[in-house]
This record gives sequence, structure tokens and C-alpha cells, in this order.
Amino acid sequence: MKMNKEDLVLREVCLDDCKLLFRWANDSQVRKNSLSSEIISWETHQKWFNEKVKQPEHCQIFILETKNKTPIGQIRFNRDGTSVKISYSVDTIFRGQELGTILVEKGTEAILKTWQDITVIAGIIKPENIASKKVFERNNFILTSKDCCLEYRKVIKNTDKIER
Repeated sequence: MKMNKEDLVLREVCLDDCKLLFRWANDSQVRKNSLSSEIISWETHQKWFNEKVKQPEHCQIFILETKNKTPIGQIRFNRDGTSVKISYSVDTIFRGQELGTILVEKGTEAILKTWQDITVIAGIIKPENIASKKVFERNNFILTSKDCCLEYRKVIKNTDKIER
């Protein structure tokens, strides 16, 4: 059964999500597609997670879930001035259903409400990550670099901003 975007809810990450994000981060496919493919230790993850949630002006993490609270995936935005880098993953049981496209769409909408002055959102992926290529292209990100990694960018215009 295909899920519609209306059936899915994006919420801010909370402290209780630390273990869930740890599990997702160490998923074999996530590690394979990550720019850093090493397994992450629990201690390293806990430290990273606690630092990120304490810096909402620099990092925002959201969880996409069904209306009955089943988690589907996560999306993270790391801010550097008015530019934002995006990273996301979808739980293995939900892959292949185009939910990454919905996750990036809803995440982009949420971050534009949170950080209204951003001008660029970028995602950097490995060339072999076909699923992420499709996700960024479906969300109107433009391929801007083809070095060792691919960079997809979305330039935010004032008309793209969403009212609070």
C-alpha cells in the first residue's frame, strides 16, 4: 500500500529518538551511501546527538512518521550562514516507496519556516546513490557539481518562503 504525503507527519527530533537515529545511522545501506562509511559507536553517536540537539540555531533534525507514530525516516539540516546542508535516511522497511521524496519535501518546507533567511539548501551524495539522485531531482534540486561526489542544490527565492 502506497502512503500519501497527507498520511505522514514531520516532527522535531526529541531526546528519546537517540537510539532510533543510532539504528538508522548504522544501517548497512546508509553506511554504504554515506560519505563516511565507518560504523558509528554508541558513545560517538550519543555525543554527536546531544551536541546537535543543543544547537538548534545550527542543526535541525526531523522525524517523518505515520499518523499512528511509526517512524519512517529522518532528515537533518546543518546550517552555515545562509546555506544549509541536508542529510536524510529512510528506514529499510519503507525504502522503495518514494518516501524519501516526501521526507525531503516536508523537511524543506519545515526548515524554510524555521530558518527564514536561508538562500541555498544542498545535498552531497555519492554518484552510485541512485535513490537519492531521484529524490533530489523530484524535489527540484539542481545538480551543480560532479566531482568525486554529486552536489544537488536548491536556491531559495523570497517567493519560496512559507508563511509562519
